[in-house]
Amino acid sequence: MKAISLWQPWTQLVALGLKKFETRSWSTNYRGPLAIHAAKRKDHGILSACKHPLIAATLAKCGINSHEVLPFGAIVCVVDLVQVYQVRTIHGIWGIKHELWSKGSLRNMPTGDELAFGDFTTGRYAWLLENVYRIPPIDYKGQQNLWDLDTKLSNYLLMYKPLTLPTDRQAMIEKAVSIDEDCISAGSLFERGVA
Repeated sequence: MKAISLWQPWTQLVALGLKKFETRSWSTNYRGPLAIHAAKRKDHGILSACKHPLIAATLAKCGINSHEVLPFGAIVCVVDLVQVYQVRTIHGIWGIKHELWSKGSLRNMPTGDELAFGDFTTGRYAWLLENVYRIPPIDYKGQQNLWDLDTKLSNYLLMYKPLTLPTDRQAMIEKAVSIDEDCISAGSLFERGVA
């Protein structure tokens, strides 16, 4: 299984299912399960991001009121990397517009808060993350770029990851999963403990 280290608070937003796109300056051909690792470093920029009004309000709705409770230096969830889109600028009659482009569908374009949770500058890449499976944080040393997770830990995580999860909130509700309007509640399917 591949893994990637992200800075907080973006790691937590992914783990909560609120950040569906990870934006990067580079693309990848990899598709499949991806362990999300919270980088260990805490610096002024990271702490400032946690205090950004939109991010702070979003985390507060999920019961996270301080950066001090966020995990650092740990794997926090597993997602499926299902597509990578390149951000292009379209010049049209109505002015400049950003849109995502790939050989796939444009059905997954980011909107609202999602646009504030990433850098959608022209030429960058937006990695679509689906099927978030949150785990209790597992201390682990991260790396830059995509990296290979230890085989034993990969097998362990895959053993507990559900084969499929609903990708929209309506489907989750229909499956009797407790959903809060802005975040997944503590009693949800994603909170399964790892033995």
